[in-house]
Amino acid sequence: MKRIAFGLFIVTLYLVSCSQEKETDKYNKVTKNNKSTNKILETNLIWKQAYPNHSSFDDYGILIRINQDSSGYNEEIKTEIKHVLYYKDKNEVDEALVVFVSHTYNNGEKFSCHACSPEVNIASFKFNNAWKPTKFSKLAQQGMYGIDPLFQLTPFGENLCLEAITFEEYNGEDNFGTFLVQNYYNLENHK
Repeated sequence: MKRIAFGLFIVTLYLVSCSQEKETDKYNKVTKNNKSTNKILETNLIWKQAYPNHSSFDDYGILIRINQDSSGYNEEIKTEIKHVLYYKDKNEVDEALVVFVSHTYNNGEKFSCHACSPEVNIASFKFNNAWKPTKFSKLAQQGMYGIDPLFQLTPFGENLCLEAITFEEYNGEDNFGTFLVQNYYNLENHK
């Protein structure tokens, strides 16, 4: 019951945040709604540059990798492109940030325990007559219950950052609570 209530809380908070007009909305453009540039980053280029040694995809275009854990057990990891966010840098050069989210599966079931956090990776691309990769970074595993963080581009001081919003739960001896966690990653160095 707690998981259902928690899930409804997340959906409600997400819907409320989506319904409010924000300054950050001008940065958060998806491929089909891109007003920052008329140059679209091709999906096959994204996969080739970000995961050059992997080419196994399911029918939905999700990358499938097999990793062996420390006990010798093979885990199936499914990685999807969560967002392609377009923006212009300080010099008005077109750039794109690709957010990848990976989940671990066992016998076709996604891990969804309290400690099961999706892995988040990001890749930056710059347009100069063609899209060129500039950086790929593995970020931390974020969230719980296998729920993806919410992402948006947002100004943070002088820099444009990727904001990853997750919800965490604390269940101590005397306390129980859910709280919002916001992580910011500078687009120039991914830190």
